[in-house]
Amino acid sequence: MHQFLPNTITSRVEGLSSSKYIASLVKGIADMVLIFDENYRVIYANQIAEELLCIPSDELVDHNIYDLFPKQQFEFLQALLQETMEKEQVYNRRTQFQTGKGQKVPVSISFSVLAMDGELEGFMLVAKDNRHLMQATDALKQKNEQLERLFYRMSHDLQGPLASIQGMLELAGIEDSVPENLRTYLNYIQTSADKLKHTLHSLMELQYANEKEATITEVSLREMLESVIDEFDRYPGRKEVLFHLTANPNLKVATDERVVANSVRSIIENSIKFRKTNTSDSVTKISVRSYKNGVKIKIKDNGLGMDRTMQQRAFNMFYRGHEHAEGSGLGLFIAKSNIEKLGGEITLKGQPFLGTEVSIYIPCHSFKENNSKVLLG
Repeated sequence: MHQFLPNTITSRVEGLSSSKYIASLVKGIADMVLIFDENYRVIYANQIAEELLCIPSDELVDHNIYDLFPKQQFEFLQALLQETMEKEQVYNRRTQFQTGKGQKVPVSISFSVLAMDGELEGFMLVAKDNRHLMQATDALKQKNEQLERLFYRMSHDLQGPLASIQGMLELAGIEDSVPENLRTYLNYIQTSADKLKHTLHSLMELQYANEKEATITEVSLREMLESVIDEFDRYPGRKEVLFHLTANPNLKVATDERVVANSVRSIIENSIKFRKTNTSDSVTKISVRSYKNGVKIKIKDNGLGMDRTMQQRAFNMFYRGHEHAEGSGLGLFIAKSNIEKLGGEITLKGQPFLGTEVSIYIPCHSFKENNSKVLLG
């Protein structure tokens, strides 16, 4: 007998076990119901309990409630019953039942204290059979795995033909004999091919964020940020934006450099793409500082900005906030996925025509080689 309730509690289980009282109590409950006294002795089991546990109802009565669960659940149940005493009810705690055939059935259980005139009468356990839910979850997991494999295969298979198209366009572009009107069409094709390449790159990075384990190295933040900014030298509109970087050269963090760089790259691209084209003083300020057990990177521009609705949807997949926006609409979605994969956080704020500020918090991770933290500068 597993008893931890006060000995002063007066039991009135005789009244509780009245068939009329029990019938009215469990009427309308479509799940398994067990009622047991303060000594954990089952005094009522409905038909569903018999079917779920593969034990006749008359045999369930007088069973100790602990006998119906796997032995390793003892401490879990004891804590759960104690919590039930304190809160009077607990809901939807996942566990397993031990059936009469030795099988384990996944269930969600809820406990309620039964009292009359302020005195404890016993407990009611309601259990929902989760086997169908588990089967559906497993089936959904398999479907997701199939979609991921298809996603991976298509992304990789498209890269080869795209590279061939771009190569042929490059060769055609250097031919002096190409008529001017045909050269215009070739430029249109090149623009479309570049867009497709960008979309494929975004999809590949999304796949990387979902599948790959983080590769933790010591990253010099200033060096990494300078490298990302340099990548935009030939990006349309880059020369119209002044970049101002504030970062201690000695500031380092243990993280996945590729993941952080890709996230920052998407935000910097947006700061160029959504600049105000009617002004000559477009500025993007990037700053880095130590924060908590990691670093915080802020990227602030004075571009078109975002209203409240756009801010709420900015991290959604395929969302492109401004009407003239080009691209896949995956940049910020992937950035958020990447940063959260590292245990970090990305937030955004801004005002229409006053610019946007994106903050990225990156925690310092442990090196697998020596399991030590990298000191921040």
